[in-house]
Amino acid sequence: MEGQSIQRIDVTIRLTLGCHSSMCLKLRRTDLHMTTVAYYTIYTLIAIQYFLSFDIIS
Repeated sequence: MEGQSIQRIDVTIRLTLGCHSSMCLKLRRTDLHMTTVAYYTIYTLIAIQYFLSFDIIS
């Protein structure tokens, strides 16, 4: 959650500074997409571990 707000501020600063070139926006979009994929992967792994440990306990 904290990382997202920092990223949003970073994007705002970049746009304010006039980084409107398609290359820059494309890079930001790719960066954001990779971050999202990473978060989903981490949460999925945590969920799998949690459910596996829950199964072992019960």
